[in-house]
Amino acid sequence: MLDTMRPTRAVSAMSALLIAACMNGSGGADVAVNDEALRKPRLKWVTFEDPNGTEQAGIAPAARLIRSEKAYERLFGHGSPGIDWDEEVVLFYSAGQKNTGGYRAEITAVDKRGQQLRVTTNLVTPGPDCVVTQALTTPSVLARVQGADRVRKARFEHTEEVESCDVGTPCGGIAGVACPGSGQCDEDDPSDDCDPAVGADCPMLCSCRVIALCIDGLVFDDSPAVCACVPDPSADPCAAVRCKEGTHCEAPDGTAACVPDEPSVFCGGIAGIECPGIGLCEDSPDDGCDPEQGGADCGGYCSCTALAKCRDGYIFDRSPQVCSCVKPTEDPCALVDCRSGAICTVRDGEPICVSDGSWECGPSVCAAGQVCCNESCGTCTPPDGVCTQQACNP
Repeated sequence: MLDTMRPTRAVSAMSALLIAACMNGSGGADVAVNDEALRKPRLKWVTFEDPNGTEQAGIAPAARLIRSEKAYERLFGHGSPGIDWDEEVVLFYSAGQKNTGGYRAEITAVDKRGQQLRVTTNLVTPGPDCVVTQALTTPSVLARVQGADRVRKARFEHTEEVESCDVGTPCGGIAGVACPGSGQCDEDDPSDDCDPAVGADCPMLCSCRVIALCIDGLVFDDSPAVCACVPDPSADPCAAVRCKEGTHCEAPDGTAACVPDEPSVFCGGIAGIECPGIGLCEDSPDDGCDPEQGGADCGGYCSCTALAKCRDGYIFDRSPQVCSCVKPTEDPCALVDCRSGAICTVRDGEPICVSDGSWECGPSVCAAGQVCCNESCGTCTPPDGVCTQQACNP
């Protein structure tokens, strides 16, 4: 029994000598490097909520890297909910104030490149078929990041998507609602308990399975909500483009592109340039100058996040170029952009878009001064006229 064990002990001893030799040779450096890599904390991030709220900083669109308790308090007006600033940093993204609910701000990716974080933010916008609350909202999100040691700044990249709440185009039912255009009312609505095979007057959904040729200038829209010939969107490349906030669509060469609305307003710097009105000078995250790390005379850009009440006869201009109470324009139509075929006119002191004689309303064209009140039926009325809400057969 002892004879059979001796070779095994010998092999074990030789293995130990070989391992020791590797550790003392060039292999020892590799092991040390690998150990250091294993000890280095991996980047981890998770979204969280501040029980005290972030509304103070979320009125205007913003994307921030926060690296200290002092910076957190300055931005939100209160302390952080237990952030370990020795081990963590905080990311904040706000889509700004919205007129309705249904919006959702997200942080979808965080990556570290040297001393910089690369952050991807996303804004989910409710589609036209979504039911939303009619109230002001400020969609925003916070994230705490571990393993971001020595990070000095963050680069934010933004995406947007439109959420669809469409369950289909309803038709049929007790009212016998017809489908738009050339659509057919032949699909069962899976959201109800009525089976058209055994039930009468079941609500249904429209389908569009026709093949159609349209005259010049029109194209066929095969969506069940339309199923008809419509104006060719290629005539206006921006018609199908939805740009993010702060940008708008232009197509000077026939190709649609989102361009900034206005250049940012510079502030700070060596000259100590102040912002217009009551605007705030925010640090620019992409200039390599960090005022929290001893950077002097850092340049920045102006933002206008103040809530202001103006005296009678004045309104608050929230643009960074003004950020102050101003007299409203004497022409209410100056800031109104009417659709094609319509012009702006003032009625009872309020701007309203009316036809210039070429407003296409379904199969009809509204006369000058009228509005299209029911495109499905091609009904045009005066702006204060009575309009029936019904769907008409093609």
